[in-house]
Amino acid sequence: MITTAPDDKKRPRGVYTNKKKPTGTRIYLTPSALNSRPQYAVLWTSPPAWRPKCPRTQCSRWIVSAAADPLKREGQRSTPDATLARITAKTGLVPYKDAVSQRPKPYPPCVERFLNQSRRAMSLKTLLLLAAAHLALADSSHALFYKVVDRETAQRIASIKGLAAAGNDTPVFNDQGFWFSHFTVGASSDLEILIDTGSSDAILNPGIYKPSPGSVNANRRFRISYATTNPDGSGTLTASGNVYQDVITQLAANLSVAKQTLGDIQDPTSPPTFPRDGLIGYASQQGSALRGSPFINSLCDQGALSACRFGLALRPDKTGALYYGTVAADAFTGPLTTVPLTQGEWAVQGDVTVDGRPVQRGASIITDSGTTVVFGPTRHVAAVFAQAGVQAVPTSSGIAGYYNCSAAPAMGFSFGGANFDILPEALAFARSGDNCTAAVHGSDAFGDNWLVGQAFFQGRYIDHNVDDGTMGFADLK
Repeated sequence: MITTAPDDKKRPRGVYTNKKKPTGTRIYLTPSALNSRPQYAVLWTSPPAWRPKCPRTQCSRWIVSAAADPLKREGQRSTPDATLARITAKTGLVPYKDAVSQRPKPYPPCVERFLNQSRRAMSLKTLLLLAAAHLALADSSHALFYKVVDRETAQRIASIKGLAAAGNDTPVFNDQGFWFSHFTVGASSDLEILIDTGSSDAILNPGIYKPSPGSVNANRRFRISYATTNPDGSGTLTASGNVYQDVITQLAANLSVAKQTLGDIQDPTSPPTFPRDGLIGYASQQGSALRGSPFINSLCDQGALSACRFGLALRPDKTGALYYGTVAADAFTGPLTTVPLTQGEWAVQGDVTVDGRPVQRGASIITDSGTTVVFGPTRHVAAVFAQAGVQAVPTSSGIAGYYNCSAAPAMGFSFGGANFDILPEALAFARSGDNCTAAVHGSDAFGDNWLVGQAFFQGRYIDHNVDDGTMGFADLK
């Protein structure tokens, strides 16, 4: 389930130098984007021109190996220069001549050319700055965009999330939104695909997929059936289609998998499709209906990432970023609280809190970026509501909660002793005058598990470390 860590896994984390931070793409929706193809503005800072032009699967790892070695472990000093010493202490990088004497293993020709040219043309200080910046750039980040959708579309996407409830109840979930990013799949360009850490496969809506010349038909079909999380607690999605292998590229990050397993829906039922163009899963291979490697695992297996991990930074202002291969320490405040996975990706153990005090200890918590709200066992949600002063209202699927919008309760989760409350603007899932509907719902559809979705993700940096089998949590700046 957890992929093998690369052999340079323990090298120091990169930092940005000379203010050459690769800001990536940030996409802002306009009000006219509601229920239509979004209008957006794109801001992009290109990588510096000196970035080595050779296969990133080799260079990103080997250049770092050639230029880096932990100073504390070796007890070395690279130069008395004060500025260089500060950089060295922060990055752990040492000059090439020291590193190569410790690691005589030959490097690929493209790396040798880069290092040789750098040695001739630059001082050691400049080379060190260059190596640190390259290390940072090798850990790609790119932006997501948050699309507000209408109720019908929200119901369609909710149906893939595996939530089942008996009967019908009055809808209390509205104005729901989901996180997307831009991909190319095969010959289909600039697709808007939902980012989902609760599933494993890349699946495209009918008529979206156009095979590239290198496409491979797996000559087998898939069939998916999911229970629903529609606001009325009913509905199913069943779809089938063909399995292919084709190139998938994350556009802003410029990360590609040449032969990624994907599903092309051809026979949908009601509700017919995912919102926009499809869905891409970031959970483990065990959950794959296509019997293929998830996109993130494929990137790791081919050596495209410096570490097999990704981070989500989703903000209440409907902007966000997805970071590959690194921990974006400049995006959050305080330490990153790290906890081990329990039953699978991405499930951890933590406490459910009100005003920072535990109401349920040792809860099983499944995080899912593709779920809009937070679901918990009915009896535990009732206890949380009672402690928080939230009015609990029975529904056919469990309980919903209502509170005065001007006095939002502090409900959240604690991991490793660090408490994280759901932000007030994220907790208010719906408003009617002074009355707010809580984005926390009681349902026994998941047994004793909590399903923690976007209401908790907003305002958080959440690290997903496949290498170590851990998750990390921190508040965004």
